Amino acid sequence: MPLPASPTPLTLGGAIALALESQPSLLQANAQQQASEQRLNQARSTYFPTLAPNYSYTNNYSFTPTNQFVPTFDPVTGQQTGGSFITVSRGRVFDARQGDISLSYRVYDNTRELASRQSRQNFRAATFGTADTRQSVIATVASAYFQALQNDALVRVSNAQVARARNTLAVLEAQVEVGVAARKDTLQAQADLLNAQVNLLQAQNNAQIAQIQLRNAIGILGTGAGAPSRSSGTGPSGAPASTRLPLADVPAPSPDTPLTADITASAPAAASAVASP
Repeated sequence: MPLPASPTPLTLGGAIALALESQPSLLQANAQQQASEQRLNQARSTYFPTLAPNYSYTNNYSFTPTNQFVPTFDPVTGQQTGGSFITVSRGRVFDARQGDISLSYRVYDNTRELASRQSRQNFRAATFGTADTRQSVIATVASAYFQALQNDALVRVSNAQVARARNTLAVLEAQVEVGVAARKDTLQAQADLLNAQVNLLQAQNNAQIAQIQLRNAIGILGTGAGAPSRSSGTGPSGAPASTRLPLADVPAPSPDTPLTADITASAPAAASAVASP
């Protein structure tokens, strides 16, 4: 799920809300629960009476031989002088229509009872499976969020150490220029600066990995498209700003901190599934 372009930092609650809407594992669990619910409804339908309407229509066309008298007339006077019988075939059409409705109800079927019980338990398992997946997603997103915050802070610390080492080296080089310090005194400062730069690169790499892990935990598609930050260059953690999620500082934990899954909405559904036939 791509994020909308926004300069607002992503809060912990916002990250969890996004994950609950777009995390593929949770979407899969919800789909499995819905499929299990439909199978339960299908099993329940076997308890209803069965209506079977029936309608038939028959059309017959038959030929029947019939004797027909054919008179003869005098061509001069026009009077009938006689006649004869001939056999002709006449067609007859017969239509037949019939309709009925039958009602049947199965009082008891052991196979039906076992199938219904299995469907109820499968739906119950799917409901609690969805709740468990939801809780896992929330915990994973919270852990990834705090890890990303920690790595961002370590990047800032490493930047400060690099700045301090660079300033120390500059002071020593100035002292060498004026002759109050030996050139060898700058070697340790140069080594400290190089070590600080290596630590900064490692911290920036860890911060970028933490950002990717957070995006994956939330369920954000892609690497850069749709990220909240649209500025150019690199962010505080050293990652490209277009791929970073700007994170908000987390306040002290309180009872309202959304770190637990609310399964009260799904629990009644599972309970009713067990109670229903």
